[in-house]
Amino acid sequence: MEQDIQISKQGKRDYVLVQRILAGNDQRAFDEILMTYKDTVYCMMLKMTGRPWVADDLTVEAFAKAFVSLNDYTPHRSFS
Repeated sequence: MEQDIQISKQGKRDYVLVQRILAGNDQRAFDEILMTYKDTVYCMMLKMTGRPWVADDLTVEAFAKAFVSLNDYTPHRSFS
């Protein structure tokens, strides 16, 4: 029996944005995901490293890797 998977409101929104990006390099969708999550990622990297410039670099790297792997994204969780 197939289990119903609950998708959060954020997960649905992120999935739509990812699909827009994959469908044709939608810059607005890309910007929306970036603006939604960049501060959270930066703060996490800053806590890990204690160095703002390293946190900046790691944040950019994390988003670059995430966007290269967009085809693997599933809506069961938010993009974060």
